[in-house]
Amino acid sequence: MDPRHYQPFYLGVALASRWPLGESDPDSLQHVGQIIAGHWNMDNLFTGSPQPYLECPNSAVLVVLPDLRRVFLSSASCEFICHSKGGPEVVEAAMAALSSGSLADAVHAAIVQVYSAVSQGRPHSDAAATKEQRTKQREFGHEVPNVSTMMQRFFFGLSAVAAVLSLVIGVVMLLIVPGWVAAGRRRK
Repeated sequence: MDPRHYQPFYLGVALASRWPLGESDPDSLQHVGQIIAGHWNMDNLFTGSPQPYLECPNSAVLVVLPDLRRVFLSSASCEFICHSKGGPEVVEAAMAALSSGSLADAVHAAIVQVYSAVSQGRPHSDAAATKEQRTKQREFGHEVPNVSTMMQRFFFGLSAVAAVLSLVIGVVMLLIVPGWVAAGRRRK
């Protein structure tokens, strides 16, 4: 992760008793989790108001339905953790603790598992990008630079050439203009 932009990962826990069975499917629970995350302003400390769409998805909501014995992890994206990436381990830890202990033990086990999963690795998009770059390197036998990096290098080189050229023109003008001024005074 970029060391200049560290933000904590926020996990909200929503306990819902007497939840309708018809609304306990993964799509419904994902939607409910995102509504809860929005209402709770889970990232308020770092972004002021609720997070813009393209910001770092650094929050998730753990929806626990003890009456139905269901646990669901809802997050805005799979960048760090979601229901399908890291979520099965969270659900497994919570369900194991719920069957052998109390609801508090299940919530605690799920929280520990979420933060363990988040702290173990890079964001999902970084891992995919790295894998894609390694594939390209194997295909071409060397590193294939990114298009945006190449554009930045081109414009940096162009601006460096323009800066040097303007300095040369400035020095030439400083050397020539005093001679023109002196020649103009002699003509009068």
